[in-house]
Amino acid sequence: MGASLQKLTPSVASKEDDRFGFAVAIDRNTIVASAFTEDGSSTLVDSGAVYVYTFPAISTENSAWTQQARLTASNAEAGDFFGYSVSISGERIVVGAVGEASGSNDINGGQRKNGALRAGAAYVFARTTTGSGTNISTNWSQQSYLKASNSQRGDFFGYSVCIHEKRVIVGAPFHANQTGAAYIYETSGTKWKQKGLLKAKNAQNGDQFGKAVAIHGEKALVGAPFESSNAREVDGKATNNLAPKAGAAYLFSPSGKKWKQDTYLKASNSDKGDLFGSSVDINGEHIAIGATNEDSNATGIDGNSKTKELKTLVQFTYFVGIYKNQSSRNTSKPATQERKTTSDTQWR
Repeated sequence: MGASLQKLTPSVASKEDDRFGFAVAIDRNTIVASAFTEDGSSTLVDSGAVYVYTFPAISTENSAWTQQARLTASNAEAGDFFGYSVSISGERIVVGAVGEASGSNDINGGQRKNGALRAGAAYVFARTTTGSGTNISTNWSQQSYLKASNSQRGDFFGYSVCIHEKRVIVGAPFHANQTGAAYIYETSGTKWKQKGLLKAKNAQNGDQFGKAVAIHGEKALVGAPFESSNAREVDGKATNNLAPKAGAAYLFSPSGKKWKQDTYLKASNSDKGDLFGSSVDINGEHIAIGATNEDSNATGIDGNSKTKELKTLVQFTYFVGIYKNQSSRNTSKPATQERKTTSDTQWR
């Protein structure tokens, strides 16, 4: 079957600056698209909304994407920017709302106690399906309201989010004078608990750690695009600020009841202003890290990165033991506890 193109639009009549499509995510036959400045009403200006679309599991040449749900926050208020970030895994969606202003430090608590402008929040939604055959009913409902345990005014918690199976990671890049932080949550059934507060070992004001986040299985990846050391490649010395805004990324894994930093990642041609860590993703044993301001004119993979002009993407490959079923994002698990870490600029 050849490729086809379909334009998705929201069910609510959009205004010029709704920014529908600002954040998108897809898992199998479900797409999530946000409109983070959509008005919920005349009094809920820029409260934001998220739309869910599905494609038939058994399709024909006439099959098409259809809207399944419109999601909004349980405590929606003007300026929340619900939908600034989105992620989906299976039957769950997580949504970031960087403008949310409650002063709560508890999950599912104090949603209406505004007083912490742009502290931010994240919301987990779950899909339930009932019935059978042609009589199937699907419903999306809010499962949890996530806040940071040390939530502060201006944190922008929810700037970045990622969900994989039963874990969620949320970035707050403006926390503590823009040092930044990231938070990991886990669920057992329908209840979510904060399991990790992540910070860089070389954290400094202005690094914006948490501006990009990703999680897969037992590994979490966090970008800090304004980190400024002149270290290069893997686990270099991060003891100076000689390369302003070069950027870095950090790999974490659980250790007992806490999460620990495993690896400190820098580009092989790291230079000031590269913003390495502006975007990150992780899948199985592969990591991708974007450096949006890298300015070499290299082309292809492993090109000459000493000359300047263009922008590139760098990939690291790390190994965490021997993985089974490496092709599946949702089921790959380490067969051993042995861990090796390496830098590799070739795709595998």
